[in-house]
This record gives sequence, C-alpha cells and structure tokens, in this order.
Amino acid sequence: MNHLLAVTAGVCLDVILGDPHRLPHPVRLMGFLIKCFEKFFRKRCHSPRQLRFAGIAILILMVVLSGGAALLAMKLLFGIGFWYGFAGEALLSYWMLSGGCLAREAKKGARSLSEGL
Repeated sequence: MNHLLAVTAGVCLDVILGDPHRLPHPVRLMGFLIKCFEKFFRKRCHSPRQLRFAGIAILILMVVLSGGAALLAMKLLFGIGFWYGFAGEALLSYWMLSGGCLAREAKKGARSLSEGL
C-alpha cells in the first residue's frame, strides 16, 4: 500500500511540476553513459557481429547500473527512515513517468507519420 501511495505522489508531482528541463535528470545521466559506452565499444569493435555484441553489452550494463542505483538508493533512504524512502520512491516515480514529455513526443511522432516523414 505504501508503494502505491509513493507512485501516486510521483504521478501528482508529474502533473504539477511537469518535466524538469533544467534540473539534473537520471535519463540525461543514462544518455551520457550510453554515449561513453558506445564510444568505447566503437573503437574496439569493427565487425557487425562485434557491434551487435557491444549493443547487447551496453543494454545489460545500463539495466544493471540503473536498476542497481535505484535499488541502492531505496535501500539507503528506507534505512534512514520511512519518510526518506517514501520521498525517494515518489521522486523516482516522478522521474520515470515524464508524462508531459511522453505526450509531446508522441504527438510529434503522430504528426510526422501523418505527414509521411
């Protein structure tokens, strides 16, 4: 029940605050890491098979790193106290949702498809 309330708080934050364009955002960090991993692997992998393997490796690395960071943050925050964990869970939910951004991008995609681009 507490997790549902934290996710609901995250949804409310998304509706009230919208997308944080100027604040640090985990997705920006993930994009930076992907760019670094891609640069690293492209210097070392030259065949299509090696590049495919590198792409799979980047996927696995990103899932492990982002999931591990979220898990560690939640363990630490809930270890400090319930309300710290609750606030962290609500913030992570807010960051994951980005409803306004998703809606804008979906509209752009639909517009492009209707225009035949």
